[in-house]
Amino acid sequence: MEKKFIYKYQTLNMIQHTQILPVGHTLITLTESVKLFPTTKIVMVLGKNPKLSGEAKVKETANALEKQLQPLYRISRLYVDKEDFYGSIIDIIQLIKKEREKGAKILINISGSLRQLGIACYIAAVMTQTDVFSTLPLYIKGELSGIKNVYKLPFFPVKELSPEALEILTTISKNEPLNSIDQLVSLLNPSLEKNSTAYLKERSRISYHLKKLKDEDFIHIQPQGKTRLLQVSQLGMIYLLSRT
Repeated sequence: MEKKFIYKYQTLNMIQHTQILPVGHTLITLTESVKLFPTTKIVMVLGKNPKLSGEAKVKETANALEKQLQPLYRISRLYVDKEDFYGSIIDIIQLIKKEREKGAKILINISGSLRQLGIACYIAAVMTQTDVFSTLPLYIKGELSGIKNVYKLPFFPVKELSPEALEILTTISKNEPLNSIDQLVSLLNPSLEKNSTAYLKERSRISYHLKKLKDEDFIHIQPQGKTRLLQVSQLGMIYLLSRT
């Protein structure tokens, strides 16, 4: 690594810093990038399916990395289903929330990640406003020899739901599966008399928000006989996890 490069976080207190590290195939990138950040705990992210293409190499790299870093850091592993993109994001967000509840400062380092898992980590970072970093590798005579520079990745804006839509989404998630819009209306406004003017007006308002939530893939609405089944989608769960 170039001596002129000094990362600003290196001067901070090293207590309670968790680094989330999706593991790829390049050991030197992972090893060198980890050292650039204040870290007391590393959570390596790997795939659940050992038969997935490239995963044997990921496990081999993770084992070698853990052997090198074990004396310096507390190390654990999070296994995600790489073939379930939204599910991977949910698992990473849940990890972030769990570490925050412990009082840890968190960063995500995607320097040595394979592409899809790196993207999942980036989305989890955006949704939870967690610092996420990547690095530029250093090559000498065509050979990878370390890290040239590090970058904090910018966040792209995420559309915020209105308070009304968020309340509806939260209510569905806590009571799913709901069998009808009427059931949802009763949960949100138990004092309203069914088929009254106020009830029908409220039902129309909720139906409007449900259509928008469905169009934006936050919920699923499935016909079931004469009723419609309401469930939160994985995207909706990602949003709720990051906002509640």
